[in-house]
Amino acid sequence: MDTKPKNQEELFEENLILAEEAVRKEKRASVSFLQRTLKVGYSYAARLMDVLEEMRVVGPPDGSKPRAVLPKKKRRERQKPEAVIETPAEPKAPRPAHRPTIYTKKLGLTICERLANGESMRSICKYTEGMPALSTVFRWLVSTDAVYKEFQEQYARARDIQAEVMFDEILEISDDGSNDFMLVTKGDVSYEMENKEVTNRSKLRVDARKWYLSKVLPKKFGDKVDVTSDGEKLEGIEVVVRR
Repeated sequence: MDTKPKNQEELFEENLILAEEAVRKEKRASVSFLQRTLKVGYSYAARLMDVLEEMRVVGPPDGSKPRAVLPKKKRRERQKPEAVIETPAEPKAPRPAHRPTIYTKKLGLTICERLANGESMRSICKYTEGMPALSTVFRWLVSTDAVYKEFQEQYARARDIQAEVMFDEILEISDDGSNDFMLVTKGDVSYEMENKEVTNRSKLRVDARKWYLSKVLPKKFGDKVDVTSDGEKLEGIEVVVRR
C-alpha cells in the first residue's frame, strides 16, 4: 500500500477529475457549485473552473448565468505546465500591479454581475487581473460625483440579488447530505457514522450566510421579535407621551 503523501498538484488533478464528473452529471457549472460539491474555497474552485474552460469542458462565463457544459467531443487534454528548474539569477524587480483607477461602465457592470452571482467583492478585486483595488471601488461607491451614480445603483441591486443567491445556497447546503456519513470498517464489521467534519462545516456555512442576510436585509431575513408577557402577546396598550 502506497502511503506516500500526495503533493498539491496531484491533489489538484484528482479534484479536477471530480469537478468534471460533477458538472457533467449535474449539467451545470459555476464556481459556487464546485465550492459546495468539493468543499473547497473560492479561489481553489475558481482555478478548477479556469482549467475546465481551458479543457473545453465548460464554456466561458456568461454574466450571472451558470456556464454551459460542452459536449465530450469538444474536450481536450489539459496542457500541464512543464517543470522549471530554478537557477540562481539576479532578483527581479516586482511586477507592477496593473489595476484600473478610472471608472468605466463595462468595468462597473462586470463587478456587479459577479457580485450578483455570489462572489465577494474581496475575491473579485484581489484575485482577478484587470480589476480595481478594493479601495478604488469603495471610493466610487461613496463619491457624490454624478458619473458614479449608475454604478452605485447597479451595486445596490447586485447586492440584493446576491442575497437571494445566498439564500438559495443555504437551501442547497442544507439539502445536500451526500458526504454527511462515512463508512467505518473495524475488523470484519463495517458501518456508517456521521462525518462531523463535513456536517460541522456545512452548519458553519449556513450560519455565516444566515447572519449576513439578517444584517444586510433585516426586514426580509432578520428574526422577528414579539413582545410578550407571560407568553401572551400584549394587545390594546395605549402609550401616552407627556411633555
